Amino acid sequence: MQRKQRNLFILGTISLAVGLFAILGVIQTKNYLNTTATSQDIKGSQETPPSIGGAFQLVDKDGKVWKDTDFMGKPLLVYFGYSYCPDICPTALSHLTQAVEELGGGESHSTHFYYP
Repeated sequence: MQRKQRNLFILGTISLAVGLFAILGVIQTKNYLNTTATSQDIKGSQETPPSIGGAFQLVDKDGKVWKDTDFMGKPLLVYFGYSYCPDICPTALSHLTQAVEELGGGESHSTHFYYP
């Protein structure tokens, strides 16, 4: 008899824990779905795309300030990457190398790399 009561107590405790986890899962799912952006939430339309570019000011690793006006009349590619990324960086660097080669690869203009 005592063994049966103990088994019922364990079964009840496990059922209660599973029920609590299920309720928490439903609550978290509702919160996630409410915070996920949908296309209706994003302002703008295809008629008025978001503006890209504009004036900027960056500081490199040596503390030198670079402005967009420093590069006037020169091709400019600004890339923000990671300091260590064995999965993504090789692909990104391959694309950047291809872009530099298509621009002349430093033959018709000087190519500078700045590492902030």
